[in-house]
Amino acid sequence: MPPGGGSNIVTGRFTRHLVIIGIDSFEDNTLNKIFCSIVDWHFAKGFDGNIARMTKMVVGATMEVYKASMLHFLPTPAKSHYIFNLRDFSRVIGGILLVPSTHCKDPDKLIRLWVHETYRVFYDRLIDQADRLALFEIVKKACNNHLRQHLEKVLSHLIPEGENTLTDQHVRGLFFGNYMEPDADPKIYDEVVDQDLLTEKMVFYLGEYNLLSRTPMSLVMFQFAIEHISRVSRVLQQDNGHIMLVGVGGSGRQSVTKLAAFTMEQTLFQIEISRGYGQSEWRDDLKSLLRKAGAEGKQTVFLFNDTQIKDEMFVEDISMVLNTGDVPNLFPPDEKAEILEKMQGVARTLGKKVDPTPLALYNFFVERVRANLSIALAMSPIGDALRNRLRMFPALINCCTIDWFTAWPEDALERVAKNFLQQMDFDPELEDSCVDLCKEFHVSVTNISER
Repeated sequence: MPPGGGSNIVTGRFTRHLVIIGIDSFEDNTLNKIFCSIVDWHFAKGFDGNIARMTKMVVGATMEVYKASMLHFLPTPAKSHYIFNLRDFSRVIGGILLVPSTHCKDPDKLIRLWVHETYRVFYDRLIDQADRLALFEIVKKACNNHLRQHLEKVLSHLIPEGENTLTDQHVRGLFFGNYMEPDADPKIYDEVVDQDLLTEKMVFYLGEYNLLSRTPMSLVMFQFAIEHISRVSRVLQQDNGHIMLVGVGGSGRQSVTKLAAFTMEQTLFQIEISRGYGQSEWRDDLKSLLRKAGAEGKQTVFLFNDTQIKDEMFVEDISMVLNTGDVPNLFPPDEKAEILEKMQGVARTLGKKVDPTPLALYNFFVERVRANLSIALAMSPIGDALRNRLRMFPALINCCTIDWFTAWPEDALERVAKNFLQQMDFDPELEDSCVDLCKEFHVSVTNISER
């Protein structure tokens, strides 16, 4: 059967042997019950009473954003990834569960956390400014209606001096992450209040990475790059944390993933494509990856670029791993027996009671793969290849948080230009003029191309 990732047509000859059950989407009351129970369970862990009482507010606000997004952001050929499902709802709630009671004592901080998580799940996949402004208004309205608070008041610290109104660009300065204390154990997911200190920490991580890596990266830590590193590390911290980074070549998708994996102290795994690389080499690499995550228990990030897709079967296998954590018939009987033997030892070491049957031990292996493996897919939006893959393999949208890399903003272009010109002995005024001129070339060409 050709690769199809669950979207293959099933013939009538096959379905006539089965009972087909259609499951309707959940009603609002059911969703409220499910997610309120999860948030209540979290807030029962020593949270202040003022915060514990906000369960229904947080779930209600998330529901409003989720429903408005489905209504407003509809999939088109250019926006084929505008498909929302309950996993997006659960990702927002999952992000709120990352902050412990010791670091969340103020109701306003909980609202800022909710805004941040909503932005990471819904805002990061939007591709044009009109959609971003629309989502900003949706979040603003949900904040007023359910959380009984004005967004301008909660995020007043992000509004620069001399400006009175909050815009969607100001919300770029809202960061939550667990990377501010490099030596902490465990690392706590918390609000980042000092932007300069954040830049310092990222420069520190980059320096450490370059010391240890065979392929050091020459990166400039401007806000655009820091935003994406923060987004990727947030996803890698979560259970089943898979991410799809969509942007043109050279936008920094692979660099930010490598640095984010390093900040999270996770092992990066990449395949090397050679001329004779085919399905058997791919399967060997996939076995090695699953053994690392499942048998050895290493927190692993698999970075896969769409330029490495030599056969659509590669995407089929990735879709299977995203969905189930396993690829059927990947391991021959002798290798499978070896894995089961290892899993018995792992279960004993961890003091976990696992049935010594082959099925139970293999399920334990798959469970460990799902817990330890994160997949980062670097895709390009140019042409129709991405759209076709998203249609054929729904797991790419269902199982991944999407981060859309827009064109570099002007402040990023300035920082990079100044960084390179600092190495030359230029008059400061001449340096500024050169930077402005190069920036004008870059931005005007982009605008003319679009027109």
